[in-house]
Amino acid sequence: MAGRDKSIFCIVLIIVSVSVCVGDQPSREDASECQASEDPPISTAPDDTCEMTGNDDTCAKSRNDDTCNETQQCPKGFQGEKCDKPCEFGSWGPRCTLPCGQCKGGDVCNNVNGLCPTGCADGWIGKYCNTVCDSGMWGSGCKSQCGHCASSEVCDPTTGHCPGKCSNGWVGKDCNTKCIHGLWGEGCTVMCGMCKKTCNHVDGTCEGGCHRGFYGDRCQYACETGTYGVNCEGRCTNCRHKQCNGILGNCLIGCNKGWTGIKCDQKISSRNA
Repeated sequence: MAGRDKSIFCIVLIIVSVSVCVGDQPSREDASECQASEDPPISTAPDDTCEMTGNDDTCAKSRNDDTCNETQQCPKGFQGEKCDKPCEFGSWGPRCTLPCGQCKGGDVCNNVNGLCPTGCADGWIGKYCNTVCDSGMWGSGCKSQCGHCASSEVCDPTTGHCPGKCSNGWVGKDCNTKCIHGLWGEGCTVMCGMCKKTCNHVDGTCEGGCHRGFYGDRCQYACETGTYGVNCEGRCTNCRHKQCNGILGNCLIGCNKGWTGIKCDQKISSRNA
């Protein structure tokens, strides 16, 4: 067929095809052929994102790959592209961004609501166990009071132990034990003086006074030469060289001339001289 005849034949075929597609009542076969020749319709199916439901914080998953749009959120306590992974150890809440509190026994908080399953560890309080005890308190529920820490330091809120030494008069890990009878001071290492009763466990003072022959706030001093008795108020003036027993006042090496008696407190009359 000549070139001109071929061109005329192709134009005729195109005109016939168009007339069939735009006719009043094309046949079923013709309709399918027309549909195939047209551009494909724009899809109205959901895309690869998901949207939040109105009632709960769960994602309505995509029809194609079950991934969530980055602008949406997983339910509290879950994470991951499919929102199917619980929070990792020690975290909870929206996007697992909240750290767990101090749970008792090293437990991990609930990944959804953040609550500790068996309560707070020693030294911590609050709904989420993330509030440390007030200064001076420690232990379970922060119900115990700190002991007597030196320099007014505060004890450890978990153990109750003082960071340094105990105050004078106290011993023990929590500095809550008084010195035993007869001891006082730092570490309870100092012996009480000659107190009638025991001394104060903090400063060593003798609250009930001293035994005979001793004086001082702590009854730590023996009577000086020439004195004796309660608070060393007695005077052994007539003893030779003022040498007398500091407790009873008896003269140790005799009396001065003109005096007699155990304490040299009796004057010899001129008749007996």
